[in-house]
Amino acid sequence: MTSSSLNVRNFVTLKLTQSNYPLWREHVLELAESQDLVGHLTNETPIPTKYTTSDSNTTETGNITPQLTTEFVAWQKSDRLLRGWIIGTLSEKALRLVIGLDTALAVWEALKDAYAQDSQEREFTLRQQLTYLHKDDNKTIGDHIRIFKGLCNNLAAIEKPIPDKENVFCLLTSLGP
Repeated sequence: MTSSSLNVRNFVTLKLTQSNYPLWREHVLELAESQDLVGHLTNETPIPTKYTTSDSNTTETGNITPQLTTEFVAWQKSDRLLRGWIIGTLSEKALRLVIGLDTALAVWEALKDAYAQDSQEREFTLRQQLTYLHKDDNKTIGDHIRIFKGLCNNLAAIEKPIPDKENVFCLLTSLGP
């Protein structure tokens, strides 16, 4: 199966919203990695030289006509495919943020800026929720751990991850006696 025949909805089954960015991000990254396209999101696969000029591109009047490079054409095809996949997973509200952006990297960065919310206020709120998290009697351990993990993932998404030792301490403390 070629990457162009993949249906993104088979791999990323949720639409991006304000509350599910970390989960959505992981799904999209897994899809991009599986197709060797993650470099388009990390800028490790930068845009190659767009045009080439050579003597074979010379017109009868002696003007040189620039030609698209094969590397650029291949890169653009992959980038447009990835950009299309990402756009296909966006809610209507998220889609408004990326209209007019022409590369997968530009779309990826715009969504990160909008949804990861790398700010002191967001970090403070998440850490406070983590600190005051306590397991309710009506919640299973699994549900409690999922809530805890979600808070930790949200912190990691804004590049403020909690060290493993602190995670373990916070989780054990949140379980109560």
